[in-house]
Amino acid sequence: MSHAGLRQRPVSTPMRPLTLSLIAITGVLIGSVLTVAAFVVAVLRTLQGITPDRLTIALLIGALLATVVIWFYWGLWEMIATAWWAHVVAGPLAIIGLVALTPMLPGLVDLVAASLPNQARQLLTSGVAWSLAGFIGLEGLTVIYLPTVRQMFGIGAPRKAWER
Repeated sequence: MSHAGLRQRPVSTPMRPLTLSLIAITGVLIGSVLTVAAFVVAVLRTLQGITPDRLTIALLIGALLATVVIWFYWGLWEMIATAWWAHVVAGPLAIIGLVALTPMLPGLVDLVAASLPNQARQLLTSGVAWSLAGFIGLEGLTVIYLPTVRQMFGIGAPRKAWER
């Protein structure tokens, strides 16, 4: 009896939980906004005739870090084990670092936007503070939520090297 005429059923992929989808989409959007903002500030400083200095280099490093944020959250969307581990291990460290950065915001904004009027700098400082608080909250939610989906979706479970 030959099985040549039978088609194999594709292995079904588990449905992505809505919470995980919302976390991943929000993280990718935040990372995208951070990346664009860092590049825009670096380009504006260069267009103003300010030679690339340590601040411009720091902004470009910030853009690189924001791109890593996109990569980690996209990995959650794809339900890749390494993205799960990256959030579980590096997430608490990121939260601590971002909370430590919060008191330095007014000085950093003044450094980046020194040529703007005082009112615009205050508005920018407020926007950056709210964005930072949102990102801290998102990463906190992510770190708390991910252990609940580990077993259900195999995120964080040992896999063979050639599997996603």
